[in-house]
Amino acid sequence: MATNVDAERGTTWEVVDGLQRLLSLVNFLGDDEVRAAARLNDGPTRLIGLEKLTELEGQSASSLPTDILTGLQDRPIKVIVLNDKSDLKVRFDLFERLNTGGIKLTDQEVRGSVFMGEFIDLLEELSEFDTFKQVVILPKAQQNDASAQEYVLRFFAFLDRYQDFDHSVKDFLNDYCEDGAASPKVDQRRKIFEETFDFLARCFPNGLKTRKGTTPVNLFEGISVGARLALVENAKTRVPSDLSWVHSEEMKAVTTGATNNRSRVTGRIERSRDHFLAGA
Repeated sequence: MATNVDAERGTTWEVVDGLQRLLSLVNFLGDDEVRAAARLNDGPTRLIGLEKLTELEGQSASSLPTDILTGLQDRPIKVIVLNDKSDLKVRFDLFERLNTGGIKLTDQEVRGSVFMGEFIDLLEELSEFDTFKQVVILPKAQQNDASAQEYVLRFFAFLDRYQDFDHSVKDFLNDYCEDGAASPKVDQRRKIFEETFDFLARCFPNGLKTRKGTTPVNLFEGISVGARLALVENAKTRVPSDLSWVHSEEMKAVTTGATNNRSRVTGRIERSRDHFLAGA
């Protein structure tokens, strides 16, 4: 995301998607003033590695034949503008429909663009906490696609609203993200997160994981939110001496299979809470 201010109109434009492509065009076709405004300080881009029109190898836009340069400058660019009155849910839906490029974004990556602000920044910050990374072990494929931020989002969303959950995880998280963007409560949420994951890191020094060596999201929801509820009920809750219940058939029943319904969400969270309290 990048922000550009139209001085003449007093309008702020935010590039939600396509920033790299726009900067590539600016660096090739823009003059020195435009490149400087875009903070591109390495000089104009030159054409290299051409398989066609090899006679243009090494040239910048200013040295191109006039007809080729004019053709590039006259090419239309499709732009979809969302104004500041656009409902955030509408933005998410539209962004999702447009998200058909070569690399499809995850729902959380879309949220990061649509709901950008203090709350999204907080999710990113907390996903880098050492205690969080100690507890949550993600598969390699999910380590760079905002999955960690979604785990943090799930912790807060289910902590605050698990009793209101109704089947659609995406809508549930979108609604919470929208409210979080309106009321970030950064200091309060950071404190809650720090206290909870300091405790969980002592419970699971080698990570909360199954035999596959990673942290399933449903198990994470139950354990993390359950731990927080236990700490709220008893601030002196200690690390249980026996954590075998985490991988018991009782917990598997509410963390595997068709898990996205209210009874199973409530089951895995409240059973975790009760186990933490009983172990204290």
